[in-house]
Amino acid sequence: MDLNRWLQRFSQVLIRSRWRVLALVLAASAFFGWSSGRLKVNNDYDTWLPLGDKVAEMYRLVDREFSANAMVFVVLDCSDKGVFHKESLALLQKMTRELERLPELFNVTSLTNIVDIRRSEDGIEVRDLIQEIPQSEQELESLKAYVLSREMYVNSVISPDAAYTVVICNIDGSTEEVVSARKVLETVRLVAGGHPYYFGGDPALILFLDQYTAQDMELLLPLALAVMVVVLGYGLRRAWGVVLPLGLVALCILWTLGLQALFGLDANILSPSVVVLLIAMGSDYAVHIFNHYLKRGDVGIATAEIAGPVAMSAATTVAGLLTFATTRIDILQFFGFELAFGLASACLLSLLLLPVCIHLLKVRPSPQPSGPTAGPDRLAGLLDRMGSWGHRHNRSVLFGVCLAVAVFAAGIPQIRTNVDFVELLPDRSPPRLGHDILRDHFSGIYPVSLYLKGDIEDPAVLDRAQYLENFLRSEELLSSFTSINGLIAEENWTLNNVFAIPETREGIANLWFLLEGEEILKTFVTADRTQALITGMLREPESAAMWHIAGLLRRYIAENLSNEIVVLDPGRLPPEERQALQTLRFKEAAHQIAWLAQGYDKPARYDPAPVFERLAAAFPRVDDGLPLESLWDALQRYLEQETVQILSPEAVRRVLAGLQRQWTEESRFPSADEIAGLLMLEAAMTAEDARESAQGLARRAVDTLRVLRAAELRERIQDLFPEGLAQHKDFRKRVEGVLWALWSDRPAFFSRQVASIPHVDTAICQRKEVLIEQAGAPDLMRRFDELLYQSQIQSLVLASVAVLALISITQRSLRRGVASLLCVLAPLVSVLGLMGWTGIPLDYGTVLFGALVIGLGVDGSIHFLTHYRRLLILGTPPEEALGETCRHVGRAVVTANATTCFGFLVLVLSNTKTLKYFAGVNALAILLVTLSVITLLPALLVLFHIDDRRREKDSGPT
Repeated sequence: MDLNRWLQRFSQVLIRSRWRVLALVLAASAFFGWSSGRLKVNNDYDTWLPLGDKVAEMYRLVDREFSANAMVFVVLDCSDKGVFHKESLALLQKMTRELERLPELFNVTSLTNIVDIRRSEDGIEVRDLIQEIPQSEQELESLKAYVLSREMYVNSVISPDAAYTVVICNIDGSTEEVVSARKVLETVRLVAGGHPYYFGGDPALILFLDQYTAQDMELLLPLALAVMVVVLGYGLRRAWGVVLPLGLVALCILWTLGLQALFGLDANILSPSVVVLLIAMGSDYAVHIFNHYLKRGDVGIATAEIAGPVAMSAATTVAGLLTFATTRIDILQFFGFELAFGLASACLLSLLLLPVCIHLLKVRPSPQPSGPTAGPDRLAGLLDRMGSWGHRHNRSVLFGVCLAVAVFAAGIPQIRTNVDFVELLPDRSPPRLGHDILRDHFSGIYPVSLYLKGDIEDPAVLDRAQYLENFLRSEELLSSFTSINGLIAEENWTLNNVFAIPETREGIANLWFLLEGEEILKTFVTADRTQALITGMLREPESAAMWHIAGLLRRYIAENLSNEIVVLDPGRLPPEERQALQTLRFKEAAHQIAWLAQGYDKPARYDPAPVFERLAAAFPRVDDGLPLESLWDALQRYLEQETVQILSPEAVRRVLAGLQRQWTEESRFPSADEIAGLLMLEAAMTAEDARESAQGLARRAVDTLRVLRAAELRERIQDLFPEGLAQHKDFRKRVEGVLWALWSDRPAFFSRQVASIPHVDTAICQRKEVLIEQAGAPDLMRRFDELLYQSQIQSLVLASVAVLALISITQRSLRRGVASLLCVLAPLVSVLGLMGWTGIPLDYGTVLFGALVIGLGVDGSIHFLTHYRRLLILGTPPEEALGETCRHVGRAVVTANATTCFGFLVLVLSNTKTLKYFAGVNALAILLVTLSVITLLPALLVLFHIDDRRREKDSGPT
C-alpha cells in the first residue's frame, strides 16, 4: 500500500472514530490541565548550567558556604542631607536592625555595624563602627572624616561623596533566594517610608525577572490571541478558520504547560515566548489543513492529501528545535523541548481533531477555481506574478540574493555576546536603577573571588593569600576587597605598625580572637577555618570585562600557582642558591609593589623591573643612615616598663648606652645572651631574670628594626612613583608590609615559584596543601558566553543537517532538500549579519533564532514543493504549475507565516530586552523566509532542474 492510499484510509478511519478521538483528546487535556497548576517560575541563572560543570559547581559551593553571590544591596539616597546627618544615620541604624531580625539573612553589613579596628589603651579594639549616633555637628564631622579616610569603607558601604550608603544583605544559602529577597525588599519598604532607596544584587534581579515573566504572560497571551484572530480572519476569511485553529492552539498550550510541570521544567524568562510562539506557530498546521479543505471540499480527501506535508513540516520544525538538546545551558534546552512538544502537539491535534471538528460542525467549503479562470484576488494575483517573475528571471534573482547575502554576511564577525542579566531589564526598572547607582557610586554588584581551601590559620597560607590579594588589586576593574588575611593584616598594622601577616600561629590566633563574633567573617571564611575567599567587586558588567577578568585569573592560576605552599630555611642552601632565592624574593616584592601601584593609581601601569633593581641595590645598605630614634625609644620603654625586675632610671640609661655603643662599634644589635650579660653587669639582675628580660628586649629590637628598615627601603624606592602615589597613606603602609617580609627567616612560596632553584628541596622546612580556584560572576558569565557561541554553532549545523536529511529522504531528491535549505539559509545569514551591523547582541534569546528559523522556515518550502510536484505529475506545464502553486500554497504560507511573524512582534512588548531582541530578529527572519519561498525557490526550481516533468514522474508521488 503506497503512502497516498494509507493516508486516505487513515482519514476515513479518523472520521468513523470521531467520538473516540474527541474523548481521548478531552481526557488528555484534562490531565495536562491538572498538571499545569503545579508549574513554578525560576530565573535563578546559576541553575541553568548543568550539574557537574566545574564553573557552576564552584559558584554553587561558594554560594552555599559563604553566601557570597546571594547578596541584596539596599542603597539609601541621602543626597539631600548627606549620610552623616542624625536623621540619615538613625534611619540606617533602624533598617540594619530590622533586617538583622530576618532569619533568612546570613549577614547584614552597613555603616553602623561594619567592623572598626582602632587603637585603644590596651592595644587595639574591634567593634561596630557606630555604636551610638553622634548628636553634635562636631562629632558628626569627626565621624565623617574618619570614615572617609578608611579604604575599607569607601566604595564599599559609603560613596566617596557621602551622598549614598548601602546595606549589604547576604542571604542564607539554605533558603529560597527569591523568597528571601522579597522579604528584604518588603522590610526596606516599610522602614524607609518615603525616603528614597534603591536596590540591586542577583536575588533582587531574579525576583524582578520572575515578576516580569508573570507580567509578560498576562499581557502577551491575550494580545497574541487578538493578533491571531485578525490575521487568521483576513487570511482564511471564515469564522471557523479563526475559531478552530485558536481552539487547537489553546489545547496545545495546555498540553505543553502540563508536560512542563510534570517533568519539573520551571517557567523562566523565555517561557512567555514559548506560549506566544505556540499561539503564532501552532496554528500553522491547522491553517494549511483548513485552507486545503476549502479548496478540495471533502475533509477526508483534503486530510489525506495534506497530512504528509503537514507532518513533514512539523518533523523539520521539531528536529530543528531538538538540536537545542545539545546545548549545556538548561534554559535553552527547556525552550527547545517545550516548544518542540507544543508544536508536535499542535500538529497531532490538527491532524486528529481538526478533521473531526470540520466534519461534526459541517463547515461549508468554498472550492476556488485555479488558473486564468480564477476570480479577482489581489493577494493571489500578487503571489502568482512574483512566482512567475522568479521563474523567468531565475539568474537575476539568484545574483541579487547572493549579493544581498554577501553584504549582510560581512557583519557577522561584528556580532557580540551579552550575558549580563541586568541588561535584560527595562532601563527604568527598579533593580536597573539600583545597579546604575551601585556602579557609579560604589563598586558594582558582581563579586570576583579567589577560593582557598587549606589550613587558613597557617601563617604561610595567609601570607600567600595576601600575595594573591595584592595581585587582584592590580586590576583596574576591581575594587572593595574583603578577606580574612586583609583583616588580620589591618589588625597587625593597628597594633604593631606592620601591614602584614604575623609569622607565628600564636600571633595570628591572638588577632583572630579579637574578630570572634563578627558576623562579616562568615562571608569570607568558614567556621572551621579550612575555606576562605579573597573577594573584590567588579564595577563593569559588560561581557568584555567579564571575559578579561575570568581569563586573567584563569591564566594566572594555571601559570603561577600550585596546590602546595612551601616554607623555606635559606640557611640550608649553598651560597649560590641562597643568592638565587634572595633574588627571587626581590623580584616577588617588586611585582607586588607594582601591583599595588597600579591599584592605587588606576589606570596607570608600572614596570616591576626598576623596582627590583632598586631593591637589590638598596637592601644590603639599608642600615646606612637608618634613623634609630624610635628604636631607642622603644627599647627605653621596654626597660622602664616590661623587664622582669624593675630597673632604676640610672640602670636603664647605662643598659641603653651599652646597646647603642655596640650598635655603633659593630653595626649590629647584640644577641639575647649579650643583652643578658649587659643587664647583669649594669642593672645587677639575676641570671634568670636577665635571660628572660633579654629575650623580650631582643625580640622588641628585631621587630622595631624590621619596621624601620621596611620604612627606609620604601623611602629608597619612592622616587620611582608619582608624588601623589608615593605619599598615599594606604599605598605606603601596604608597600612597607611587602618590604617587611624581606627580612623573614622563613619565607613562604608556592612550590612552582621556587622550582627552578637548585637543591631547593633541602631548604623546605614545611609543606602546606592548598586548593585555589576562581569563583564569582566573571567566570560564570564567561562560561555562559562560551556556551552561547557553542549553542549557536551546534544548533545551526545540526538543524541544517537534520532538515536537509529529512526533506531529501521524504522528497526522494537531494536537490529539493538543498533548495529548501537554501531558501532558509539566505534569510538566516542576512539577519545574522544585520545583528552584527546594528549591534543586536547574541544573548539567551537571539541564540535561539537560527535553529528555530530553520525549523520554521522550511515549512513553506515543503508545502510548495509537494504541491508543485503533484501538479507536474498530473501533467501541468511548469510555469502554469508554478502559478497555481503560488496562488494556492502561497496564500497558506503567507497566512501561516504572518501569524508567526505577528506572534514574534507581540513579544516586542515584553518587559525584558532578551525577548525584544528575540522577537525582532525572528520576525524579520520569518518575513525574509516568506519572500524567499515566493521568489528564490521558483528560481532554484529552474536552476536545479526540479521542474523536469519526466524526472518527477519517475520519482513517483510522495
